[in-house]
Amino acid sequence: MFIVARRKGQRIVIGNDIEIVVNELSRTTVKLGIVAPKPYSILRGEICDQIEQVNREALEASRASTNPDAGTTESLQDVDAAFASATSFLGKAVKSPSPSDVNRETVK
Repeated sequence: MFIVARRKGQRIVIGNDIEIVVNELSRTTVKLGIVAPKPYSILRGEICDQIEQVNREALEASRASTNPDAGTTESLQDVDAAFASATSFLGKAVKSPSPSDVNRETVK
Protein backbone atom coordinates (compact mmCIF):
# COMPACT_ATOMS: atom_id res chain seq x y z
CA MET A 1 0.00 0.00 0.00
CA PHE A 2 1.26 3.43 -0.95
CA ILE A 3 0.46 6.13 1.62
CA VAL A 4 1.06 9.76 0.81
CA ALA A 5 -0.07 13.08 2.29
CA ARG A 6 -1.67 15.53 -0.14
CA ARG A 7 -3.36 18.91 0.22
CA LYS A 8 -6.42 20.26 -1.58
CA GLY A 9 -5.72 20.63 -5.29
CA GLN A 10 -2.70 18.33 -5.25
CA ARG A 11 -2.74 15.15 -7.30
CA ILE A 12 -1.33 11.67 -7.62
CA VAL A 13 -0.57 10.22 -11.05
CA ILE A 14 -0.67 6.45 -11.60
CA GLY A 15 1.08 5.38 -14.79
CA ASN A 16 0.27 7.63 -17.72
CA ASP A 17 -3.48 7.09 -17.60
CA ILE A 18 -4.86 7.64 -14.10
CA GLU A 19 -4.90 10.83 -12.05
CA ILE A 20 -6.29 11.29 -8.54
CA VAL A 21 -6.96 14.84 -7.36
CA VAL A 22 -7.81 15.93 -3.81
CA ASN A 23 -10.91 18.10 -4.29
CA GLU A 24 -12.07 18.76 -0.74
CA LEU A 25 -11.03 18.02 2.84
CA SER A 26 -13.01 18.07 6.06
CA ARG A 27 -12.50 16.58 9.51
CA THR A 28 -14.25 13.34 8.57
CA THR A 29 -14.04 13.01 4.77
CA VAL A 30 -11.81 13.48 1.77
CA LYS A 31 -13.35 14.05 -1.67
CA LEU A 32 -11.23 12.69 -4.49
CA GLY A 33 -11.55 13.25 -8.21
CA ILE A 34 -10.40 10.34 -10.35
CA VAL A 35 -9.59 10.76 -14.03
CA ALA A 36 -9.15 7.48 -15.90
CA PRO A 37 -9.75 6.16 -19.41
CA LYS A 38 -13.20 4.72 -20.18
CA PRO A 39 -12.11 1.04 -20.08
CA TYR A 40 -11.36 1.36 -16.35
CA SER A 41 -14.22 0.71 -13.96
CA ILE A 42 -14.20 3.00 -10.93
CA LEU A 43 -16.44 1.78 -8.10
CA ARG A 44 -16.84 2.54 -4.43
CA GLY A 45 -15.66 -0.33 -2.24
CA GLU A 46 -19.11 -1.22 -0.92
CA ILE A 47 -20.49 -1.51 -4.47
CA CYS A 48 -17.61 -3.76 -5.50
CA ASP A 49 -18.29 -5.95 -2.43
CA GLN A 50 -22.00 -6.14 -3.29
CA ILE A 51 -21.23 -7.23 -6.87
CA GLU A 52 -18.84 -9.87 -5.58
CA GLN A 53 -21.50 -11.18 -3.19
CA VAL A 54 -24.10 -11.40 -5.98
CA ASN A 55 -21.62 -13.23 -8.21
CA ARG A 56 -20.91 -15.75 -5.46
CA GLU A 57 -24.62 -16.32 -4.86
CA ALA A 58 -25.20 -16.79 -8.59
CA LEU A 59 -22.38 -19.36 -8.70
CA GLU A 60 -23.90 -21.20 -5.75
CA ALA A 61 -27.31 -21.15 -7.46
CA SER A 62 -25.85 -22.54 -10.68
CA ARG A 63 -24.14 -25.30 -8.71
CA ALA A 64 -27.41 -26.05 -6.91
CA SER A 65 -29.28 -26.26 -10.24
CA THR A 66 -27.01 -29.14 -11.28
CA ASN A 67 -27.92 -30.90 -8.02
CA PRO A 68 -31.66 -31.80 -8.08
CA ASP A 69 -31.75 -32.38 -4.31
CA ALA A 70 -31.02 -28.69 -3.57
CA GLY A 71 -33.84 -26.14 -3.21
CA THR A 72 -33.10 -24.35 -6.48
CA THR A 73 -36.27 -22.26 -6.61
CA GLU A 74 -35.48 -20.55 -3.32
CA SER A 75 -31.81 -20.14 -4.26
CA LEU A 76 -32.66 -18.51 -7.58
CA GLN A 77 -35.16 -16.17 -5.91
CA ASP A 78 -32.48 -15.18 -3.38
CA VAL A 79 -30.03 -14.49 -6.21
CA ASP A 80 -32.64 -12.42 -8.06
CA ALA A 81 -33.27 -10.37 -4.91
CA ALA A 82 -29.55 -9.85 -4.32
CA PHE A 83 -29.05 -8.90 -7.96
CA ALA A 84 -31.84 -6.32 -7.73
CA SER A 85 -30.15 -4.92 -4.63
CA ALA A 86 -26.79 -4.69 -6.42
CA THR A 87 -28.46 -3.05 -9.41
CA SER A 88 -29.92 -0.36 -7.17
CA PHE A 89 -26.42 0.29 -5.76
CA LEU A 90 -24.98 0.54 -9.26
CA GLY A 91 -27.66 3.05 -10.19
CA LYS A 92 -26.24 5.34 -7.50
CA ALA A 93 -22.64 5.03 -8.69
CA VAL A 94 -20.97 8.31 -9.57
CA LYS A 95 -19.55 8.52 -13.07
CA SER A 96 -15.94 9.54 -13.52
CA PRO A 97 -15.57 13.26 -14.19
CA SER A 98 -14.00 14.32 -17.43
CA PRO A 99 -10.47 15.79 -17.16
CA SER A 100 -11.81 19.27 -17.87
CA ASP A 101 -14.32 18.99 -14.99
CA VAL A 102 -11.58 18.03 -12.55
CA ASN A 103 -9.30 20.81 -13.78
CA ARG A 104 -12.07 23.38 -13.27
CA GLU A 105 -12.63 22.12 -9.71
CA THR A 106 -8.95 22.31 -8.76
CA VAL A 107 -8.53 25.82 -10.18
CA LYS A 108 -11.31 27.31 -8.01
